[in-house]
Amino acid sequence: MLQTGGPSVEGITLEQLKKGPVRLKMGTPGNRQIPFYEQVQLKKPFPPVSLPASLEQTAQFVKSGRIEFYKDEDIFLELGETLPVHKPPFEDSEYALDPTVKGKYQFAYITRNAIYRVHSTHSNNLWMNELQDGQPRVWLHPQDAAEKGIKDGDPVEIYNNRGWVKGYAVLDPGVAKKVVVFEQGWWSRYLEGASYNSLTYPFIKPTHEVYFVPGMWAPNTAWNECLVDVRKVGEV
Repeated sequence: MLQTGGPSVEGITLEQLKKGPVRLKMGTPGNRQIPFYEQVQLKKPFPPVSLPASLEQTAQFVKSGRIEFYKDEDIFLELGETLPVHKPPFEDSEYALDPTVKGKYQFAYITRNAIYRVHSTHSNNLWMNELQDGQPRVWLHPQDAAEKGIKDGDPVEIYNNRGWVKGYAVLDPGVAKKVVVFEQGWWSRYLEGASYNSLTYPFIKPTHEVYFVPGMWAPNTAWNECLVDVRKVGEV
């Protein structure tokens, strides 16, 4: 980059880099990282450069060259999503896949990142596992837990018609009612051969299929469109 030159490395020398990291020149007030500064303040076309993809690849996302709040592609028109809109969860996913689950599984299933791992990396780190007592945990609202006869620390099982996973209950009033949260990243060897993703299904939102840039932007799975129930281990 120093050999190529340019505003982003102006004034930066090899000697500085040998002493440690040097922040690139952002061209923004206070040299801060301000998203879309050039597009908003300097009126440059949208989108900005997003390496490693070329500008020609990412520009197809916003054909107008502006930040778009209204999308007029056919699929957005068909689904009534030309503007941001709220739609009830599970209607186009779980209920469409199997109408019998409506009312049968009443908990939304969400997985959260752990502070002890990077996704599943370090799942076999003995010291990190020791910090969490080697126990995967399941977060519930206290009221939901009380209705299920679940107490803090109880072994519980999350399940649906696709699979199950076990953990130990944590009662947390900060968790929304009718939501169950599992900490992702645990390898199956710590989950009796099961997996937290054995409960999920690869639902893909149709609007996500409008754009595709290999290695950068592709349709993603709607992991949180997942219904489950929870019970104490040993109960049926």
